[in-house]
Amino acid sequence: MKQTRLIASLFLILGLVLAGCGGGAPQEAEMAEEPAMEEEASSEDEAMADDDMMMGDFTGQVVQYNTIAEYEAATGNEIATFQQSPMLDAAVADGTLPPVEERLPDEPLVMQPADQIGEYGGTMRNTHEGNFDFLEDLLREFPHVYGSNMQGVLPNVFMNAETSADGLSTTFTIRPGIKWSDGHPFGADDFVFWYEAIAANEELNPNGVNNMKVGGEMGTVTKVDENTIVMAFKAPYGVLLERLNRWRPMPYAPAHYLKQFHPDYTDPDDVNALAEERGFSNWVELFQAEHDWYGNPDEPTIFAWKAVTRGASVPVQELERNPYYWKIDTAGNQLPYVDRINRPNLGDREAILLDVIAGQTDYMNPYTLGYLTNYPVLKQNEESGGYRVLPQFGWSDVLGVVTFNMSIDDDVLRELFRNKEFRVALSIGYDRDRINEVVFNGLYKPSQVAPPDASVYNGADPGFKLHTEHDPDRANEILDGLGLTWNEDQSQRLLPDGRPFELSAQVHTGWVQQVPIAELIAQGWEDIGLKTTIVPLEGRLHTERRLAGDYELQVRPVNWAGQAPIIGAMRGEPMPISNSWLVNPPWAQYVMSGGAEGEEPPDAVKRLYEIFEEFIAEPDAQKRFDLESEMYKIHQDNLWVIGSIKQPGDLEAVWYAVFSNRMYNIPNPVAPEWYYAAPETWAYRSE
Repeated sequence: MKQTRLIASLFLILGLVLAGCGGGAPQEAEMAEEPAMEEEASSEDEAMADDDMMMGDFTGQVVQYNTIAEYEAATGNEIATFQQSPMLDAAVADGTLPPVEERLPDEPLVMQPADQIGEYGGTMRNTHEGNFDFLEDLLREFPHVYGSNMQGVLPNVFMNAETSADGLSTTFTIRPGIKWSDGHPFGADDFVFWYEAIAANEELNPNGVNNMKVGGEMGTVTKVDENTIVMAFKAPYGVLLERLNRWRPMPYAPAHYLKQFHPDYTDPDDVNALAEERGFSNWVELFQAEHDWYGNPDEPTIFAWKAVTRGASVPVQELERNPYYWKIDTAGNQLPYVDRINRPNLGDREAILLDVIAGQTDYMNPYTLGYLTNYPVLKQNEESGGYRVLPQFGWSDVLGVVTFNMSIDDDVLRELFRNKEFRVALSIGYDRDRINEVVFNGLYKPSQVAPPDASVYNGADPGFKLHTEHDPDRANEILDGLGLTWNEDQSQRLLPDGRPFELSAQVHTGWVQQVPIAELIAQGWEDIGLKTTIVPLEGRLHTERRLAGDYELQVRPVNWAGQAPIIGAMRGEPMPISNSWLVNPPWAQYVMSGGAEGEEPPDAVKRLYEIFEEFIAEPDAQKRFDLESEMYKIHQDNLWVIGSIKQPGDLEAVWYAVFSNRMYNIPNPVAPEWYYAAPETWAYRSE
């Protein structure tokens, strides 16, 4: 007998399970017969809501149906015909493309837009700084997805799932008839190819893929038929379905295209010769360049849009609609509505802000716009700029997080950095309240790194406030006790070996507030004798320095957990499951490799990795809650990193998205990641 977990209804309510931490224990996932609503409603209200849905009223959020039959049964409406964008008419007329009925799958996914049935056409404009930032959110199709209000789990590429009674295997039904953007069938072979050629390939993934591991061992992906696969593991994978909602990179790849670049499927001599001809040092670099949905227009995709231009550095990144996209609206229109996306490279954030204020940008995120810093000027220019600032579900980041190079080559500094008392002295050696007032107008709150405050996350636990008080007297006492004496004029402390104590803090500039936060931290430390130099670095270089061990301190934002889709115990920031782990990369490398790489960590770090493995295998929500709580307690007890200021996740001045008035069908509030706001249903208003 098998235990079945279907995801074919509108919503599989996960409730608090998604967070998996804090407050009262979350409940196990249950099936829901109606779309999840944000607020509780009376029976009369529910009846009215049902009537409205039957009439096809729109809700301000996207509503998704697994099949046409499900939509028709739920609403009483019928989808009898399919339509396509006029952009494709000529190609169909001359035989280049099949008719829309033949391009759609056997069971198209049905999307009810937030506001109304959209019109086809238009080119969305989204500026950037010369990279692919936030393009990923437009080019994703997870096996399962969260709804745009982040309240449930919906079918997507997978139509349903059936887990064995022992929890060791899950059988997934792939939506039949999906096609790649070149018209080639999509199915089980593409998942198996991803597993065998990419995930399990030692040259592409020397340590395997964490998402595929339970108990430190990789699972398997096998084909049952063209539209069915089985994922199997050595131990139960209690959070597999939830994890598939945010599985990155995608667990599938176009086998028919990529095999030509892989030595397991094409003569290795030919592949290596092609790599050399293309200027790559080996086949791995060639394969990675070809498997790039953002920058390689030749690679087929199943996303709503596909790349037209090559690489990130072009003056304008261009995308166009995928003629084989497999979702429709409730009127039978093949999605997306928008035909094209243009992403001009403006070079820096000031230019992007001015472009937004001038009404030239169609959508932009708060990260690029500077969150709270530029919210007032954006609101002030809303009407004249022809755009609107919409609230967005937000994460609860902690800003000004200080991390230490626990494996630094300098023996004296390494001993200090690994000493908790030294870290406590630094934590209480600066004034978080002053940072809050100067940088955030008092709207944030002092905190160590923590999840959100809501009861389901337990972020308000007093343990996350430990050592956040400003106490320079006690900080000085600790430093004195560690043998960090003052120089003759009492202007600077000395290391135990007599060298002047001068710290260097590399600051991640991706968040505009990080540098002023770091400068105020440094002022506090200089008052207790620790001279600190601030070194601003853009995000990629900041990460490269961390991976190379080329830093003393780093300052950055950190997100341990948030509203769905983030689950704290599965994140590579609190858990040692990333080669760039913020606590100490070599420690993470050690536990991930079973001791073959990196540096042996303290027992508490080993316990964190055990918690991670137990968490992903555990099917019981209460036990997962307990494990995640233990994870947070370990961090509180050790203070490996120092947090400064906690960003509220429900403050519109922090979490917002800007959309031009040309755009409509935007969920309000907007989901925290563009993908969950269903951009395929956004529409562009013709002039």
